[in-house]
Amino acid sequence: MGVEYEHYLVPEDPTFKPAAEPLSRLLNALYEGGYVNGSDARGLGGATFGLFSPEYAAALEAGCLVNLGPDEYATFPIPCSVAEVEALGDRDFRLLWTVGDLVESGLKYPLSKVAYEETYYNLEVHVARDYVNHLSSIIEPFEHRAACQCGQLLEFHEGSPVGTNDRGDFARPVFGDTRIHRFCPVCGVPFRPQDYTIRLRYGRTGEDLGPRPGGATYLFAVLIDCGKCYDREGPVKASEEFLDICQEATGSPLFQIGDFSGC
Repeated sequence: MGVEYEHYLVPEDPTFKPAAEPLSRLLNALYEGGYVNGSDARGLGGATFGLFSPEYAAALEAGCLVNLGPDEYATFPIPCSVAEVEALGDRDFRLLWTVGDLVESGLKYPLSKVAYEETYYNLEVHVARDYVNHLSSIIEPFEHRAACQCGQLLEFHEGSPVGTNDRGDFARPVFGDTRIHRFCPVCGVPFRPQDYTIRLRYGRTGEDLGPRPGGATYLFAVLIDCGKCYDREGPVKASEEFLDICQEATGSPLFQIGDFSGC
């Protein structure tokens, strides 16, 4: 199967979540900077479609997709207005672009080094209603389970409200990771991920990279999913220009986390 790599940019403050205006500014800045293709779409006024539908493949080739729910996708316009981002509402969603061949696409690479001539990757922007608690073989859970001061456990696993799609396949939630309530469902006190610390490790060597308050828990993230197409000499980092665009547009300092799977 081989080792696959994902590169996350998450806010230094894990409670940060951009409002519609800075989020639209980020999406437009990525387009203007040459990191994503434009998409002449109708936004949420158009019909939604499933992952295995002909509409999905065609829309992904054409530009930006938004994942709104289990097996629920729609096209999304790039550049976009604040109103079009506001229309996404207070829900989980992922905006995604697929790049099958970097050279053919004419786009700029978001990471600092192009490792292969035919580089491919997915670029995603994540916005969550409740915390996404990303874990893996090298990103460990908090030492203690996330809980409110009232004693209520805050972790939950989001099941699919529809169970399967029309093909009989499991309809994956927008985020497949463990979730943590942003506010205690019993007393309403906000959860603070930064009060919990994990130790990050380098996937190739197991080297201890030190403590990280909040771990890889987030309400907002930018993800570069490299699959097996990544720089094996390492370390992998976002390009300075890409990182600057993301930080300046959102107004938030971002922390980089590399994650290996299959290692």
